[in-house]
Amino acid sequence: MLRGRLNNLKLAVIGLAVAWLSAALGCAETQTVTEFITKTVTLQLRFKDSCGSGFVCNYDASCMGAVQLIAKRASDKSAIGSSCTPLGTCDDCLSNRLDVLCDIIFAEVVAELPKLPLDEDFYLEVRGLHASAGDEADICQNTGTSNWLMWGETPPVSVANLPERLTAEASVECRVCEGGCSGLGSSCTLDMPASNCLPTLSCDKRCDPDKEAPCFDGRLTCDATTEICTVADDETTFCSLCATRADCPSNHHCIAAIGSSTGRCAPVCPNETCPSGASCQPIGEGTLLQELP
Repeated sequence: MLRGRLNNLKLAVIGLAVAWLSAALGCAETQTVTEFITKTVTLQLRFKDSCGSGFVCNYDASCMGAVQLIAKRASDKSAIGSSCTPLGTCDDCLSNRLDVLCDIIFAEVVAELPKLPLDEDFYLEVRGLHASAGDEADICQNTGTSNWLMWGETPPVSVANLPERLTAEASVECRVCEGGCSGLGSSCTLDMPASNCLPTLSCDKRCDPDKEAPCFDGRLTCDATTEICTVADDETTFCSLCATRADCPSNHHCIAAIGSSTGRCAPVCPNETCPSGASCQPIGEGTLLQELP
């Protein structure tokens, strides 16, 4: 096992493995030899508006009882390593609990992660699990989306010529709940409500055509004349106009304002990572949004 640290928005120290085949001269038997080397990966967390509308020091994180880390192959998104490290004062705990989300800037959160193979590029998923249901002893056994307080992932990390220290950035979403942990189970349900990736501002936001993928990570086109994000005429994608779910791509719903008969296509989350400029928002009861059938 190896140890990582979440400190000043950083997660550090990840162990990587190199395996090769060796055969003794004159012997038919071939032996696999594995060598483990250690690299330092700094994970910089960027919190989206779902995390206390951007005011992460107002987001109560006291119920976050564990940090889950998952490494996946960039090629097919298959998992190659995972861990779950409880927070608190237990025997297996490596760090104390947080009070508010911005304590990550000042506190040191340590999490364990298995050694990873160096055979191909990978990315990391990070999740903060809440124990608001009172199941602290089993928190690492219940890692479904209903127990996610925050979640995010990094872009692919290339294993070619890895430096001793490298930096990866992860955009992090949070459960949309006024006050964070203090609202779970009261003003907000413990279970994750039906949610979709919705633009922070609007689908047709202003954009800079000179920048790379300025419209929701390239899902929309930046019109060079109007400098407005637009859906290409021949595409059905994120933010496409819709009247029913059938008008949208798979894993998308048609989301509209209450009382409206037309909406926009939006991916289901949190399993789907929301693009830049959008965040995972609850739909239905208690909101001003509805899913059109």
